[in-house]
Amino acid sequence: MRKVYIIGAGMTRFGKYDGRHLPWKSTYELGEEACLMAMSEAGVEPGKIQAAYCGTVQGAANCGQTILDELGLCSPKGMTVYNHENACASSLTAFSQAWTDVGNGVYDLVMALGAEKMTALMGSGLGPVPKMLLGGSSGGEGGIGIVGGALQVPEGKMFLADVGMNFLAFFAMMTKRHMYEFGTTEEQLAMVSVKNHKHGAMNPYASYQREVTLEEVLNSPVLCDPVHLLEICPNTDGGSAVILASEDVARRYTTKPVEIRACDVSGALYKGKVYPNPS
Repeated sequence: MRKVYIIGAGMTRFGKYDGRHLPWKSTYELGEEACLMAMSEAGVEPGKIQAAYCGTVQGAANCGQTILDELGLCSPKGMTVYNHENACASSLTAFSQAWTDVGNGVYDLVMALGAEKMTALMGSGLGPVPKMLLGGSSGGEGGIGIVGGALQVPEGKMFLADVGMNFLAFFAMMTKRHMYEFGTTEEQLAMVSVKNHKHGAMNPYASYQREVTLEEVLNSPVLCDPVHLLEICPNTDGGSAVILASEDVARRYTTKPVEIRACDVSGALYKGKVYPNPS
């Protein structure tokens, strides 16, 4: 596998693009903004990009094609566009596939992007939500309740949802299991939040831009034991994009390309192994 480099990157301000906290923007607009920034930094003309890889969950079908067509990348000769949905790892998955294809010689110059709108109804920004979809907390007759961009399955249709198995509860139990299996402490987990907030404080585009101390994290309210308020991520909107290139192409655009040494996408599942219940 040959070396692959990043020669340009773009990122929108992350936050709530709901018309109150930040100007209203759709998933597509956020993606377009990030792509334009990445191409501008790289100095790459749209017609030079051979393929694009888009990661999104809340975006509508063919999100990548819609974003890139608005920028003129899909017209007139067309371009290969791949859409990736892999929950929280959607953009990473898109990036990984872009890196793999360039590394294996399929393409020489590509774009990897991600765009998400989590704070508005339906997320995609295609317009008003049809009344048939609005039915309160349990959806109503034939309806699906929509809150904060996420779909709520009607009551009685999914057991795990009915017993409160939301993401926070699920990850809290995973955390408990990790603590039991490996002796991980709450202080060690809280240090991750301290590190992340420190990085966010240095990023003018981050949702949170304030450092926190270990004590602040541990003393923040417990939302679902052992997860504290300052350890969870917010529902937010934003977009990002990078331009990837093979070594010979990268040298045409910059004298300081960033080499991608490794990229891994994997899932952790305990297969065929029974664990005792923690006391």
